[in-house]
Amino acid sequence: MNMGMKRAALSMLSASLVMTSLAGCSKSSEAAFDADATVLTVNEETVSAGLIKFAASYSQAQTQEVYEYYFGDNPYLYDYSDGYTIGDMVLESCIESIEEMILARQNMEDYDVSLTEDEETAISEAAAAFIEANDEDTLTAMSATQEIIEEYLSLITIQAKMEVAMCADVDTEVSDEEAAQRRVEYVYVAMETEDETEEETETEEAASEDAEDETADEADAEEETAAETEEETAADEESETIAETAVDEESETALLSGNTATKTTSSDETETEEAADTEEAETEAADTDAAEDETDAEDASEAEDASEAESETAEETETETETEDPEVVAAMEEAYAKCEQIIELLLADEDLSLEDAAVQIDEDLTSNEITFGADSTSVVEGLITATEGVGDDTLIEYPVEASSGYYVVRVVNEFDEEATEEEKESIIEDRKDEMIEDLYTEWEEDGEISQDDEVLATITFDSNLYLYEEEETETDTEEEAESESEADTEEGTEDGSEAEIDTEAASEADTEAESETDTEAAETEAAESEEATEADTADETESE
Repeated sequence: MNMGMKRAALSMLSASLVMTSLAGCSKSSEAAFDADATVLTVNEETVSAGLIKFAASYSQAQTQEVYEYYFGDNPYLYDYSDGYTIGDMVLESCIESIEEMILARQNMEDYDVSLTEDEETAISEAAAAFIEANDEDTLTAMSATQEIIEEYLSLITIQAKMEVAMCADVDTEVSDEEAAQRRVEYVYVAMETEDETEEETETEEAASEDAEDETADEADAEEETAAETEEETAADEESETIAETAVDEESETALLSGNTATKTTSSDETETEEAADTEEAETEAADTDAAEDETDAEDASEAEDASEAESETAEETETETETEDPEVVAAMEEAYAKCEQIIELLLADEDLSLEDAAVQIDEDLTSNEITFGADSTSVVEGLITATEGVGDDTLIEYPVEASSGYYVVRVVNEFDEEATEEEKESIIEDRKDEMIEDLYTEWEEDGEISQDDEVLATITFDSNLYLYEEEETETDTEEEAESESEADTEEGTEDGSEAEIDTEAASEADTEAESETDTEAAETEAAESEEATEADTADETESE
């Protein structure tokens, strides 16, 4: 089930695409592509290669830039695992999605679901608008025809309406006990080995020497040159401070979930990574499936089992050796001692805040807050255990161990009402998803589904496809229709579903274009203003 994909498809059809050729780079196929060839059969209903090609090309256009960030140029040809490419993963996902769409359409009479005349008209108009907005080469590369686009949008619209009906009977009662969330404040003290300390010291010394050289140069330079040099120095310091802050924050986030392998990224890159979360999950799932299939095909002889057992034992021994490394042990003891000192300060002065106490021990330490429940997987087990049953505004009087450091923890609220209500909504959505997935599984098991791998192999990624937004064209009427559509959809009414296809197809991408244009203008003004105030900004950043 790909809810995000279904909703986004309509907005894409009101935008244009740009294509670049990948001459000679695609995975080869002996057979020529035939858009009319049958690639999938679901209970005697056939699905054309053209429809799968369009769906895959749509997915490619949505994720091209994200995958380029991770896998470089031509990411869909990237060999992800033993000849299994990113393109193969995308095709596999599209096949699964189209299969579920067909099953939903085949069962829609049982749920009294159908397309209205208004929806059919809107679908036809959206398809025509997409054809008009893109050049012939792009349309050919996507296998995009009026008929194929209409079929794709019809399937998406039917599935969206079906899934509302499929989970209509879900249990929406969630107890406080099941959803209970607690709010805690914490300071994380990471262990710091000698190598890391020396590295930081060398960096600081180099920076100090550079600063001294710059100071000497400034003394000999003219006044105007000195002013410019000071501004550049301030900008460098500000960049270093921001980068260090980003590393610290990301490290703490990773450590909360027990993940010590962190990566430094800018805020823009972080947003890009979040936008890719869904696709990354699908990639990992596909990779896992491929690995499982390969494992199932192998003979699991006793000799192989013994070899694997020895390998696992060796890995465990290596891990234990690393853990017992004297340098690591000493670094952990130092982190523990800092936490104890912070706790002592807090016990001696009830009015002292956690952050103020931490700064007295180490000026680089900061406090943060987080909410989680008893079954949460987003934080380390030690935090859950240490705060279980602890009352409001209570300090945990011992350091809580993590994989690479320790926490000082204070329970803010034993029961956070706002976070608990949000968790209830999340639980209900999970129940809906599970009910929908169970129905798809039942229909798949009871049906007859087949796939033609030879035809599927003719669907290749010969071009890069990128989305770009057109100039603003939407009307006030379309904005009002979108508002009504969303409101009606939340109430589960059929009228809301009827309005959604027309509204999103005609206006959603243009709204994004208007927003991004305004944002770019604001960023330009901010950049111009920043040039005049970099020194002040650097001072403020350092004080923070």
